[in-house]
Order: sequence, then C-alpha cells, then structure tokens
Amino acid sequence: MWYKHVLEAFFFEPLYEVVCCGDGHFQCVIYSLGPYIVEQLMLSYVVKHWCPKCIAVHTDLDSGGIYCHCEHTDFLIDELHMDILWDEYGLIGNLPFTNDFPQADIHELLSFDLLHQLIKGAFKDHLVDWVTKYLKAVHGTKWSEEIMSDIDCRVAAVASFSGLQQFPQGHDFKQWTGNDSKVLMKVFLLVIGGHVPQDMVHTFCALLEFCYLVWCNIITRDTLNKIQDALYCFHHYCKIFDHIKVVKEPWQWSSRHNALDQMLVTNQCLDKPIASCMDFDVALAALSKSVNLNPDDAHNPEDIPATSLPWHPGKLHVFNSAAVMFYTPSDPNAEGMRGLKVVRVICFFSFNHNWDMYPCTLIHWFEKISDDPDENTGMWMVTPSFHKDGSKNIVVIHIEMFFFHAAHLIPIYGSKYIPHTLKFYHSLDTFHSFYVNKYADYHAFKIVF
Repeated sequence: MWYKHVLEAFFFEPLYEVVCCGDGHFQCVIYSLGPYIVEQLMLSYVVKHWCPKCIAVHTDLDSGGIYCHCEHTDFLIDELHMDILWDEYGLIGNLPFTNDFPQADIHELLSFDLLHQLIKGAFKDHLVDWVTKYLKAVHGTKWSEEIMSDIDCRVAAVASFSGLQQFPQGHDFKQWTGNDSKVLMKVFLLVIGGHVPQDMVHTFCALLEFCYLVWCNIITRDTLNKIQDALYCFHHYCKIFDHIKVVKEPWQWSSRHNALDQMLVTNQCLDKPIASCMDFDVALAALSKSVNLNPDDAHNPEDIPATSLPWHPGKLHVFNSAAVMFYTPSDPNAEGMRGLKVVRVICFFSFNHNWDMYPCTLIHWFEKISDDPDENTGMWMVTPSFHKDGSKNIVVIHIEMFFFHAAHLIPIYGSKYIPHTLKFYHSLDTFHSFYVNKYADYHAFKIVF
C-alpha cells in the first residue's frame, strides 16, 4: 500500500534533527506519527465489530477492558492459535505494519471519529433501519415496501441546494458512505412525515439538533444546555421503537382472528386526526423588505400608475446565475426567522437608464404559514404569496437592497403519495407549501430558528 512505503521511507531516515523553535531556542525534535482516523480495522488488523483501542468483548463493550498496545498484541500472536485470536480477542493474527516503527503504536495512533460514528451509526444503522422494521411490523411486507418506495420518491423529489447531492434513487443504495449519511439525514426527517408516528419524527429531529449543536465551533454554557436537552429528547422519543403502541395496543384490541386486518383499520382510524393536522404545506431565504429602485422614495410602487413610470426603450440583460452573499436579516430587531422574509428568485437582470446601470432581480414573495415553527419538526413553514385576484405576488427589487442567504425549501408532503415521475426540479412549482430546512447547512442552522 502506498502509505506503507511512504511511512517506511520516513521512519528509516534519521528520526530527529535540531531545529530553531519559535522561542528562538534550538531543540532536538523527534518525529512520530499523529492520529489516524480512516481504515482503522485494516491498519490494526482487528476483526470487524471489535474495538481497535481496547480488548473489551465486542458483545459487551460497556463492560470495559484495558487499552490495546503493540507489546500486548505481539505477546498474543506469539502465544495463541489463530482461531483463539480471532474468536476471543478479535485479532486477525498479523502484526500491523507500524509494529517495528519507533514512537508508532498503531493502537495509540488511531483516533475515533465520533461524529462520523454518530451520523452513520445512529442515523443509518439504527434509525433508518428501525423505521423500515416498524413499517414492516405494522403494515406487512408488501404495503411497507410501497411506503418505502414513496419515501424514496420524496427523497428524489427534494429540490437541489448548494452542497447537497441528489439521490435520484432515494435512500435505497447499496454502499452508504459517511457523506451519504450526512446529506441524507438533512432531508430524511421531512420525507417520512405522514408515514410514521410523530414520536419517530421527534426522534430524528432530536438527533439532528444534537449533531448540529456539537458541530458548533464555539460551545458555550447555553450550547451545552441545548445539547443536553436534545439528548434527553432523543432518549425520550426513541422509546417508540422499543414499545410500538401501534402494534401492541391494536393487537390487544383485536379479536385475535385476522388480527392484522383489524390492526390496520385501527391504526388508520388513529392516524386520520394526525394526517388532517399535517395536510398543510411549508422553506428558507433571508431577504430584505420589498423596495423600489429609489430607496428614498416613500411611495408604494403599487400605488403609482403604470403610465407614470419612465419608458425604457433599451434592452434587458438576463443572468442565469449569480454569486451572492448574506449580509443581515430583514428585520434586525427580530431574531431568527421572525426577522427574515422568504422569496423565490425568478431571474436576475439589469438595464441602463439615464446612463446608470440598474442590477435587479424578479422575485416571488413567500408568506409564513404560522407565527411559530412546526412543533413536530421544529422548522418554519412557508407558502407562495398571491394577490386577492389570484395573481402571484411578484416584484422587482434592486440587487443592492437584496440581503439574503440561500434557502432550501422542502415540500410538505403530508400523507399523500407522490408520482414516481416527479423530478426535483418540479418541486417548487408542484407543491404549494414548504418547510424551511434549517439543516441544509451550518449557516442555515444558525439563522433559521
């Protein structure tokens, strides 16, 4: 392997040299390896599901165990048979390539990527798998497969956003990477709504909240309290996966004869009030108030007759893309989404008038559905704005007065199934209400609350 040859070349060169340090003094520096994160089992020759850092039994990691070190590994390999090494110590039987390198105990060099384990382990290996098992337990194999197919369609129909990859096949792909889990968890919360109980939605929400809080570059006492609250909420709501009321109680209420059909009818009756509450729609972009080309003019542009506007015989230059930067919320006196407005940019254009160039944008205003975020997902909901006559609330504003941060709008799917032919670029035109995805990126999480 390439890194083995690089390390061998490094370590068989002189291991020390005298250098001038930052304080002006000369020191003898001994070089060694630093922490290593990826390919840990392969580097340490440890069996899958065993820990490369300690010798705790893989079926009972909480019982504790001494830390691994190269001398202990050498002793075990010299004294024990390969079968015992594999079954009782989780060792493949080969010595790590760093075994003869000074200052390079592979077990000390390995460093756990806890966030990676949290995201890929807690999200993909547990929550997503639990949702699949729940649907199968409640609806049976055939019906659960149809629901998961609809969830995949919802994932594929999520509108594109900078930094988020698309999943045209949904979540059902063979090889999950850490990056796949990071991206998919940002939208999975909003695509399972209507198909699972609200406590499951709360569980996903608590996990996302925890992950984004611990990602903060500055952890304050208030942040620690929020992290603790998110952890408490996760443990509280994840109990639904252990005690699925929709299975136990409907079973107890059934006559035990053709119980599955009776359980499905019972669950449908219980889910109808929830589905009716979810049958409304909801998404993010931070904007300033609507302004005209002359910010000092107090007149409302809608009150000015079109015949009084200046005639522009020149051309309009339309731009298909633009680089933008977020400056400030729309209302500096309000916090989070309460001080932000949401719009959909239709196009950027510019024109010259009286020897001055005016860069502008054509926008469609969105309105908040409620004065508070959705209590289940913790996200704000918006809907396109229309005039009383049914026409779209579209305005032209000057680009220099356009303060915003990119928003990721995910449709509120509700409990209805969506067509398999629906593409992600149809979402903003097909649905009428959206969630403001505060988990789209770190900046959105800091802004949208």
